[in-house]
Amino acid sequence: MNGVYYPNFVRNSASLIREILFPKEKLTPSDWADQHRIIAAGTSPEPGPWSTDRTPYLREVMDTLLDPNV
Repeated sequence: MNGVYYPNFVRNSASLIREILFPKEKLTPSDWADQHRIIAAGTSPEPGPWSTDRTPYLREVMDTLLDPNV
């Protein structure tokens, strides 16, 4: 690896790790899925952005993942 690019790689990696470990916004798993999850073409009859409203019975299942009492 060229020394010129190494510092940028480390800086970008550190930034990505920080973003994963300490997200700026607090989202429930179902809200995160609505904003970031995409169903790939060829894997579903309805590819595209995920919508928990299409499968409302999964909202509680996903959000329970953060409940420490479960």
